[in-house]
Amino acid sequence: MSFFEHQIKARRNTRNLLILFILTVATIVCAVHFTLVIFFHFATADKSSAGSPILRYAFDPEIFLITASVTLLIITTGSLIKIFMLRGGGAAVATSLGGHLVPLDSEEYRIKKLLNVVEEMAIASGTPVPPIYLIPEQSINAFAAGYSIDDAVIGVTEGCLDVLSRDELQGVIAHEFSHILNGDMRLNIKLIGVLQGLLVIALIGRFLLESGSRGRRNSSSRNDSKDGGGMILGLGLALLAIGWIGVLGGRLIKAAVSRQREFLADASAVQFTRNPLGLAGALKKIGGFVYGSKIAHPGAEEASHMFFGNGLGSSWMSLFATHPPLDTRILRVDPQFKGEFTEYSAEYHAPDAGEELTSALSSHREPRSPSQTSLTDSIGNPTPEHLTQARVVLANIPLKLHQSLHSLAGAEAAILSLLTSEEENVRRKQDEILHRRKDKKFIILYEETLQQLPPGTTSTKEFSLTILDLAMSPLALLSPVQRGQFLEITKEFILADASISLFEYMLHAVVKKHLLSESSHTFGSLKLKEFLSSAHSLMSVCSSISSSSSPDKESSLSKAGYEEARRAFKEEIPPVPMAVSGNELELIDQALNSLQKSSPEQKQQIIVALEKIILSDDHVSQCEAEFFRAIAATLDCPVPPMLRNSSKI
Repeated sequence: MSFFEHQIKARRNTRNLLILFILTVATIVCAVHFTLVIFFHFATADKSSAGSPILRYAFDPEIFLITASVTLLIITTGSLIKIFMLRGGGAAVATSLGGHLVPLDSEEYRIKKLLNVVEEMAIASGTPVPPIYLIPEQSINAFAAGYSIDDAVIGVTEGCLDVLSRDELQGVIAHEFSHILNGDMRLNIKLIGVLQGLLVIALIGRFLLESGSRGRRNSSSRNDSKDGGGMILGLGLALLAIGWIGVLGGRLIKAAVSRQREFLADASAVQFTRNPLGLAGALKKIGGFVYGSKIAHPGAEEASHMFFGNGLGSSWMSLFATHPPLDTRILRVDPQFKGEFTEYSAEYHAPDAGEELTSALSSHREPRSPSQTSLTDSIGNPTPEHLTQARVVLANIPLKLHQSLHSLAGAEAAILSLLTSEEENVRRKQDEILHRRKDKKFIILYEETLQQLPPGTTSTKEFSLTILDLAMSPLALLSPVQRGQFLEITKEFILADASISLFEYMLHAVVKKHLLSESSHTFGSLKLKEFLSSAHSLMSVCSSISSSSSPDKESSLSKAGYEEARRAFKEEIPPVPMAVSGNELELIDQALNSLQKSSPEQKQQIIVALEKIILSDDHVSQCEAEFFRAIAATLDCPVPPMLRNSSKI
C-alpha cells in the first residue's frame, strides 16, 4: 500500500468510526433521558395525588429535546475542552503523560544512542527530526503523536533505554515512524479529544455519587438523608452506570483503530530495517520483563491506542483490547518463536557501549542494489537502502556542525549559513543584518558554522535538506513570536541581493512550512478549477527546471514528460506549459498556498505529474531532486534521500 493509499484509508476509517461514535452518543442520550424521567417521577410522586405520568414524560418530544440537547452540550463541551488542551499537538500529548523533552546535547550514552537512532530514521524517511520525550516509566513502551509530520514527537519510556539493545530500540522507533508516515497520528490524537466527551457523563455521575455520600454523612435526620443525599446518590450511581456506555464505546472505537494498525506498523518496521529480530526482540522483552509495557500514569487510559505495547495490561475482553496479543505479533515477524518468554528483573540493563557497537556493526549488512521504484513510490516507504544512505549522509556532516545542530542557536546559525551569499557585497549586507538582530556569541557561532559547511554552493545544497531536517527539532522550541522573527530574518538574508533564487525560495518554503504548521491540522479537497490551475503552474515550472537543469536533455523529452503528466489529468490541463520565465517563484507560491487545502488524492496526482516530467529522460539532476523534495515536503509528502548508486541520479 502506498503512502497516499494509507492517507486515504486513514480518512475513510475516520468516517467509519464517526458512525460508531454517533451510535454511542445516541445510546447515552437515550439512557440519560429515561434516567432523568424516572428520577423526576419518583421525586414528585409523593407530592401529587395523581403521581407523575412517567410514560407521557418519557415519550414527550419536547422533554426529550431538552434532555438530549443538554446531554449533547455536555458531551460536546467535554470534547472541545480536551481538543483545546491538545492544540499543542504531539508535545501536548507527551507532557500530559508526564514526559520531558530529551536534551539534544546530552552526553549520556543511552540518550545519545536514542538520538542517533531517531536521526537515522528521520533522515531515511525524509522527515524533520521529531522532538523526543522521555516518559518516566520503568516499562517498555513508546508512542508517536501529532497532528502532522511537522508537529510530530516521539515518546519513549525509561525502560526502553534501560532494557533494549540498539537493534531492539531501532525496531521500536521504526514502528513509531511507520505511524508518522501512515497517517495514524492525526486520527489517534483526534480520538483522545473526541472520546473525552463520552466520559463526561461518568465523571458527572462520580461527582454526584461523592456529593450524595457527603450529604448522607452530614444530614441531621433520616428524612433529610432520604430526600436529599439519597436521591443525589441514586442519580449519581445511575449516571455513572450510563457513563460506562461511553467508556466501553470509547474503548471499542480505540480497539477498532489500533489493532490492525499495529500489525501494519510492525510489518513496515521490519521492511524499513530489514532486521525482524530487532523488533521481535523488543516484543519478547515486553513479555518477559517484570514491568511489561504497562503505563502507570493516570493519562494512560485516554492514550492507550497510541502506545507501542499494551499500556493498560491484559484486557478482560479481547473485543476491547487496543493491541493484538503479544505472541501473535511476535510470530508475524519471527515464525521461529516458541511462545516462551525469558524473564527479566527490574535490575536488568541493556548491553554496555562496547557490546552495542559490536551488535550495531554486525547488523549493518551491505545494501542491495536499489530497486528502480518511482520517486512517488518511495514517499512514506523508506527502505533499508535509504537507512544506509542516511548513515552515509550523517557521517559526511562535520562532527562540530552536527553537534551544533543540537542547539537552538546552532540550528538557526546553520540555516542562515545555507543562505549566505558568496558575493562579497551581498555578504556584507547579510553581516549587517546579523549585527542588528543577534549578539556577539551568535555571530561567532554563525562564522564557525560557515567554516564547517562543505566548500562551494553545489556541495552546500547537497546537504541543505538534511541540515534542515536536523534543525527542525531544536527550532520547535521557538515560541510563535520567535518563529515569526526567525522567518523574517531568513527572508532579509535572502533579499540581501534584491533577488530570490529557486534554491533560496524552496529552502525558505520548507522552513516556513515546518514552523507555521497550523495549516496542516485541517485539510479537505480543492475545487477542481483551483486544483487544475495549481497543478498547471507547478507542472510548467517543473518542465522549465527540467529543461534548463539538464543541458543534455532534449526539448522533445521534456515535452513528452509534460504530455504524459497531462494525460493523468484527463487532458483537462492546457496542452502546453505556461511561460514561466521570471515569475517561477510567484507561480510556485500561489500554487502551494492553494494546495495546502488539497486531499491526499489530489496531492498524489500532483506528485505523480511532477515525477513524469522529471524522469522524462530517466535521470534526476540535483536541481530537479531539490525541487521535487521541497514541493513534496510542503505538501506533507516526505521523500527519502535520493540513493547515490541509483542510475537515476
